Amino acid sequence: MKEYLEKISSFGSGERAHQRVREIASFHRIQCSTGLRQAAHHCQQVLESQGICARVISYPFDEKQWYWGQRSFLEWDCKGGWLDLLTEKGRQRLADFDTCATSVMQKSGPCDYSSQPLDIVLMDKGSRKEDYEGVDLEGKLLFLREPFAAYMDWAFTEKGAVGFVTDYLREVPGVRSREDLYDIRNYTSFWWKDWEKEPHIFGFVLTPRQGDALAELCREMREEEKYPQALCKMDTRLYPGELEVVEAFLPGETGEEVLVLAHLCHPRPSANDNASGCAVAMELLRTLHELIERGELPPLQRGIRVCLLPEFSGTYPYLCQREGELCRIVGAINLDMVGGRQSRGYGPLTLSDQPWSSSPLVTALSDVVLRQVKSQCEVLKEGNMAPLFNSFIGPFVPGSDHMILSDPLVGIPCPMLGQWPDLYYHTSGDTPEQVDPQMLHNSLCIAAGFAYCLANFGEEEAGRTLWRLKGRHGEEMERLGDACLMGEDKTTLGEKARAITQFYVRGCKDAIRLCPAAKEIGLHAEGSLRRAMEETLEALGNPPAPEKKAGKVPHRTLKGPIIHLEDMPREDEEKKKAYKAYEEQYRKGCPDAMLFETLLLFAMDGERTLEECVRLAQLEAGVGSQEMAEAFLKILDIPLK
Repeated sequence: MKEYLEKISSFGSGERAHQRVREIASFHRIQCSTGLRQAAHHCQQVLESQGICARVISYPFDEKQWYWGQRSFLEWDCKGGWLDLLTEKGRQRLADFDTCATSVMQKSGPCDYSSQPLDIVLMDKGSRKEDYEGVDLEGKLLFLREPFAAYMDWAFTEKGAVGFVTDYLREVPGVRSREDLYDIRNYTSFWWKDWEKEPHIFGFVLTPRQGDALAELCREMREEEKYPQALCKMDTRLYPGELEVVEAFLPGETGEEVLVLAHLCHPRPSANDNASGCAVAMELLRTLHELIERGELPPLQRGIRVCLLPEFSGTYPYLCQREGELCRIVGAINLDMVGGRQSRGYGPLTLSDQPWSSSPLVTALSDVVLRQVKSQCEVLKEGNMAPLFNSFIGPFVPGSDHMILSDPLVGIPCPMLGQWPDLYYHTSGDTPEQVDPQMLHNSLCIAAGFAYCLANFGEEEAGRTLWRLKGRHGEEMERLGDACLMGEDKTTLGEKARAITQFYVRGCKDAIRLCPAAKEIGLHAEGSLRRAMEETLEALGNPPAPEKKAGKVPHRTLKGPIIHLEDMPREDEEKKKAYKAYEEQYRKGCPDAMLFETLLLFAMDGERTLEECVRLAQLEAGVGSQEMAEAFLKILDIPLK
């Protein structure tokens, strides 16, 4: 393994990947758009020029087509958009799509007020309709300083406002504030569900500095019972269209394969998120292709397939189309934000683990590869190697494409390689200058090493991965011991010890399945895990396992977690009411609600009762309740038998 990783490191180029970042960042890559299509074909052409088999797949997208549990949406084309403030000194341009693509609200409807000034109304009394009794909003441009969703149901549909400007910037405690990004614009988008019935409005995004100046002007003119005025134009269209996925393949000697994902979408430039992931995936293909062609690496036993696609919206149709072939994919890795300069507010390179309902083998293998890649610099004495970058391995979290693949009904264990925190996440500040060629090289070595070792998973890979699997399980048991010392309930800790051990045992069985020659060491590792669990339970006072109780069993057939729960009621008015009640009662005050929902679905194996599913999701997520689960299932119409 070490020899393979050294060859990948010496041949793979972070500088070349950085050039790919610059190219991809030049396209405006909103999901299902002409800009995304251009970027997809560019990537395909680059790969083909390197002798790699690549194609662009298109999927019909409109507001009626569903792919598993995801509803498609209309294609959006933006040819331009601008906003000018009228001042005593003349026109002052506040937003221009050509110079900063995030200065327009993505998926804005068209408008032409290039010769018809609009009054700008500062909405600083709150977001409730009753806060603006007697205020005329008809034909006005609203100035919003908080998330716009709270205004959608009344300010535009009922009171007749035609659009808005906003200086809202998502703050992250301990990471960034408005002051940190005073000249940066927030990436903001509409997500239309029924364009024919929804208000055909538009929006512009300001920097916090521009917003503060405009707010001051609004307050000054309000005292004179006047409004600032602006001219604007938005040259856009929304229509039934197509969404593209780039697929490239390095064939292996068997029908099995390893999948590498990176999302190609987001507005121009969106360099680290996620031109970096796509660039690393493309350089991975070039590196392995060349090394294998030259005979410097043994041929692939399993093929390696790379997909560059819009996050979520491209993953669902791609997997849905390949539903009958998913069993061939033995594992995957999701590359999501992998090149940010750690000296400029970008956090450690992070690997996320699998949910307990999946298999930890892929995380253990990626951990082995990461440890090897981190041996970069000799420190203190000969042979003592240390890393030159920060890294971290954390628990499973939702939020990107790995959560879809890791669903047991999809059956593709998939860690995510990413970075967090990210100072410039979803802002106009995410430029190629924030991306570090050396970090791209580090990520390339990890991703290519993982994909190659999983494709050629033999006795050496199995032995090292099983050893790391045991080590990771031991660390988990140690954490349970620490929690006990901190006063956590011993019965709960005992439940966690059993669930975690079952998770790791599944990894041992997967190692044997991928490499039958490793059966003996796999069984030995499994025995070690069980003994470590027994020792932990003994230290906890041998809390009894929960009694098996009779109950109704949920039967889930829809593959993949639910990304947009609001779409699931469809045309059922009662379920729409149930969704709104659920949102208010359970989601509003629970930041980890989506994690609980996702893990709850993953726990439904057709054998566990609903109560058992809820308990397993609670143990892993740390939140949730039986009542929340029952309300959630009503929206999804999952039967209990």
